[in-house]
Amino acid sequence: MRIDPAGLCRAVPAQAGWPAMPEEDPTERRRLRLDVTAWSLEQTNRLMEGTTVELGRDGALLQLPGVGPTDVHLDVRLALPDRGLFTPATVVRRDAPDLVEVSFDWLDAYERGRLRAFVRNAR
Repeated sequence: MRIDPAGLCRAVPAQAGWPAMPEEDPTERRRLRLDVTAWSLEQTNRLMEGTTVELGRDGALLQLPGVGPTDVHLDVRLALPDRGLFTPATVVRRDAPDLVEVSFDWLDAYERGRLRAFVRNAR
């Protein structure tokens, strides 16, 4: 029921037929190719360049040559079409020769929304 704070109207039952919003899988990734640049916190003077293989709202699979065995924390820049998105990321998996899976450590609500909209709407 909806309540009228001024008490001028009678109570009206709330509509029960609204469709539920679809749930999004936070781990879902799509095959998308974007340019990526990254810096290792262990080797800050070396710029690594590559591309995304898969992209999701919480992480990505990157084709990123030059990531060393001690590189665990990266600063990543994804070249989204409107402007770049910067985020710290943690390496969670490596596959030969140059595939690196990363988990994004922190994105504010606005940047996460931009990324989510891009992934959802990309063709």
